[in-house]
Amino acid sequence: MSIKPRLLLAAVALCCIITSSAMGITGRRHRCICLQTTKRLIPLRDIKKIEVTPPGGNCRQVEIIVTRNNGSPVCIDPESPLLNLIRRMQEQQR
Repeated sequence: MSIKPRLLLAAVALCCIITSSAMGITGRRHRCICLQTTKRLIPLRDIKKIEVTPPGGNCRQVEIIVTRNNGSPVCIDPESPLLNLIRRMQEQQR
């Protein structure tokens, strides 16, 4: 094997290493956050924040993460009664 193919192979390997390490630094997820979801109703007074993550390349489902006032995250099923209640409240505010 001559020098040019070896240099090309080394350059491609270096590019792959740089790209994969940069993806890790930016904090990209490699899987879904919610492994289990609940349909349990959480009182609105206990909710601090609601995050909705749309489906993407790393997770094929919508993820809804409710952060309670005590800081504990809870993954909610997109078809739960809690979300239907929140949607109705939003429609009433319009």
